[in-house]
Amino acid sequence: MEEKIASLWEQLTSNNKLDRDRGNQQLELDLKINKDLGDVFVDFITNRSAGNQTNSEITWQTKLGILSSGTILSRHSQNENLTRLAPTAIDWLSDDEVRVRIQSGEFLGALCKSFGPRIYEEFKDVVFQLVRENIDRAFEKSKEIGANSGRMSPRSEEILHDTAGWRNLESSVKCVQALVNGCGDKFHLYVDQSLLDLIFTSLEHPNRFVRETAYQTCATIIEVCSGHAISETENPVMRFAHQFATHFAEGLADNWSQVRMAAAVATRQFLISLQKYQEKSKDVLSLLLPRLCLNRYYLAEGVNLFSRNLGFDCGSKWKISG
Repeated sequence: MEEKIASLWEQLTSNNKLDRDRGNQQLELDLKINKDLGDVFVDFITNRSAGNQTNSEITWQTKLGILSSGTILSRHSQNENLTRLAPTAIDWLSDDEVRVRIQSGEFLGALCKSFGPRIYEEFKDVVFQLVRENIDRAFEKSKEIGANSGRMSPRSEEILHDTAGWRNLESSVKCVQALVNGCGDKFHLYVDQSLLDLIFTSLEHPNRFVRETAYQTCATIIEVCSGHAISETENPVMRFAHQFATHFAEGLADNWSQVRMAAAVATRQFLISLQKYQEKSKDVLSLLLPRLCLNRYYLAEGVNLFSRNLGFDCGSKWKISG
């Protein structure tokens, strides 16, 4: 068993991505064959993380190995020791290595799926604060850069500000998306104005990667809430329908095609979820339908084809397909 764990760990923490991928696949396979391996490997990675949580010397490969194996283990084991890694994952959401930050969010989402929304309840405030801090920093930076002062073309700093990845903010919003997805249809109980204000503020961020991720998060929120049989008054998609529609309409006119695409996917999910509330959602349709139709003629092929493949029937009872 020790030799097996050592071999897996060597692959999981390799410098080579192919080796790490093979290690993940092998761990998944071994857990299906040997049920006892789960608890042993959980103890192994929790011991690896213990004492290294604030140690700057730990390599990103080791962090990635702990998080990726923890994500896989959470699908096969209900070992409570896995939840001991959650504070470590929260700390690593601010890591310098983007792969570690992304995997931290995925691990926390996997914990939500395995152990329920209590993980979200325990750590949501920390994650939300991380998003807020990075948004505030971003808007301060925007003010420093300022407008292009009437120049015909933007300065290089402005281009970088809008196109470069925004470090912790993008990955923190992805973490929120993973938490939402992990909670599944139970998440409708946790959708409130404070959460949506946080996401909607991210939709207005100057960086396109952040806006794209925020629209993807909106789509996930709507998807998980739409799959649960709840009343109209309890349905957060219906309660906040006008706010969603207003922001989606802006996204469907975004300058960046990737953002438009993310907004279009979110809009489709949104409209499908509202089909059972025909009478009360006509004002929402009037906001979104014209922009969806115009995007059928948009230059970017992905947005163009996606919009063309959406089918609308705007008779007495409208419906959307595609």
